[in-house]
Amino acid sequence: MTSFYLTKGLIVRMEGQEWELLRTTTKHCFLESIRDGDLRELTIEDFLTAKEAGVIEVIPSAASPNEIRFLPKAPWIDISLLPPEKRRRARKLLAVVNGLRKAGITRGQRKHIKEWLDRAAASSEFDFKLPGVSTAWKWLKAYEERGYSAYSVLGTTPSIRSKRTCGESECLAKEVIADQFLTMEAPSVAACYETYKTRAKALNRRSVEEGLMLIRPMSLSTFRRRVGDLDFFERTAARKGRQRAIHDTRMIRGHRTKVAPLEVAEIDHSALNCIVLDDLNWLPLGRPYLTAIRDAGTGMVLGLYISFNHGGARAIFACIKHSLRAHTYVAKRWGDKILNPWPSFGLATKYATDRGRDFIGDALPLALQHLGSDIETNAARTPWGKPSIERFFKTLDESLFETMPGKTFASLKDRSEYKPEQDAVVRFSTLVYLIHKWAVDYHNIQPNSRSLISPLDHWNALIGDCPPPYVIDLERIDAVFGEPHEGALSQEGLRFRYLNYADPEGRLGELRRKYEKITLQFKVNPDDLGRIYVMDPETFALFPVPCTRPDYADGLTLFQHDYLRKVCRERLNRHEAVDLLLEARASLIQTIQDELTQKQKVQRREQRARVADLNSQSVLEGEDQSLSALTARPGSTALTSEIEEDEPEFTSAPPMTWGTL
Repeated sequence: MTSFYLTKGLIVRMEGQEWELLRTTTKHCFLESIRDGDLRELTIEDFLTAKEAGVIEVIPSAASPNEIRFLPKAPWIDISLLPPEKRRRARKLLAVVNGLRKAGITRGQRKHIKEWLDRAAASSEFDFKLPGVSTAWKWLKAYEERGYSAYSVLGTTPSIRSKRTCGESECLAKEVIADQFLTMEAPSVAACYETYKTRAKALNRRSVEEGLMLIRPMSLSTFRRRVGDLDFFERTAARKGRQRAIHDTRMIRGHRTKVAPLEVAEIDHSALNCIVLDDLNWLPLGRPYLTAIRDAGTGMVLGLYISFNHGGARAIFACIKHSLRAHTYVAKRWGDKILNPWPSFGLATKYATDRGRDFIGDALPLALQHLGSDIETNAARTPWGKPSIERFFKTLDESLFETMPGKTFASLKDRSEYKPEQDAVVRFSTLVYLIHKWAVDYHNIQPNSRSLISPLDHWNALIGDCPPPYVIDLERIDAVFGEPHEGALSQEGLRFRYLNYADPEGRLGELRRKYEKITLQFKVNPDDLGRIYVMDPETFALFPVPCTRPDYADGLTLFQHDYLRKVCRERLNRHEAVDLLLEARASLIQTIQDELTQKQKVQRREQRARVADLNSQSVLEGEDQSLSALTARPGSTALTSEIEEDEPEFTSAPPMTWGTL
């Protein structure tokens, strides 16, 4: 219904009930309730105002003295968007209907309809064949009954095509589709059709024996149409799983509103498609993992962490810790090799993550809430929930690693016979530099293809009006991001995995003298076992407690400690544990020295890289990232391979081209 007349018989809905218009004057209209006969007088101005505001709704209907017939509501159809054939048909039908209405002919005047059609056929006004009297009468009737809508003349009643197959054949097809086609084995339509024909033949043989009517099997094309009539979501869910069906039928709910910098930060891990070399020995170590944080509003990179830990909570906390510190180290570490500033750092209001095991635990949400932030976890297998960081990894792979020697592939199928470890020339510390160089001098200054503004300019434009929060005490970050544990306080202090932590002159000594038996909560920094952070049972404040064997624990990571415990597991006992672990730590030097001189798989060296704790933070602190250099304790002799004096600080690999800086 495209229009209505404010005349007697108009039906409207108002205040939850239907009203009929009885009569109108020049300024007023009078309505009667169909339900209880109440009368209501409204000015025409108030009626139209209420109609525009949605308080009064006009109902398609046809009223007579005997009955009120409610008409179906016509859908909203724009003829200009229909296919050309239907547009031509609509214009043809509307020309006939409008011609009859201009002549003042109604649908009940069949004689006048015939006369008008004869006159129109004799004239040259219409360039198409005119319909018969009955057809023109049907068009005019549909046009009037359906509220004078062009939709009425399109022949909206669907043509019902009689199925030439019998009911038994249709039931058999549905049975085969349900039993064979809608399964996780996902057979083809042709294979299911063969099953259908086999069952149909068996059914006809039984029908012949029992003297019943035979069924006529449908053709393959008909069987395909029956499969095509199935709901796409249910069909995909039955054959490929519900998650795949959600993925294939997804529709975005709208983009996340981005108002201020650090309002939402996206974080994720990814394996880098590049084989890197040991800094000192030039042997391939494997594929490192990158953990990155990107501001969803401006696109600026906030933090980076590269290691061989395959992600995990430690990589997440190290990356967040890196994003909370000012990136002034870039100029100190690499000088004028980095051309642009990197001003983006600080605490985000919310961190968007996927449903990885290291993201959905209690450690990350509790740590972020302690800092005054929160976490937003996307649904499973919905990477489009954090598109900014997903696109970051794709751009990094395409622009930096595409032509780099030693590039590998995520899929073994794509790798074919190519052996990237034979062509690798980039050392680990060089990779750290290249990724920082790419992030600062390419990614942060590359204009967005839609907004035509670079992330750096976007950040600088908004940061003045929306200053981000910064963490007051960065030294407490190690305690906040530590692993929670508990232990009983004894004469040895607190014990954690064969390591003792005691401070007789400090707060821990006071608690030992005050309580006979007490269990204390403490946190362990996985990056440094040299100290733990104990919670005071009275004030709930954290205070540091050093390890009683700093010669072993200082700078030792939890992963390295667990590895050493595994190596000498059979000889460990309570009293000589640390000495044995210290010997095991020293013996790793000779072990790695022997293994470096042998041919071994890259995967094994990658495992050794995890033990040696090769990571980007150590590179930023100026340390060589080598298997032989990092496993030696202070004072021991490590396997070293001197770099020639004329060798530049970074590898002599050819420069990578990722765009004009």
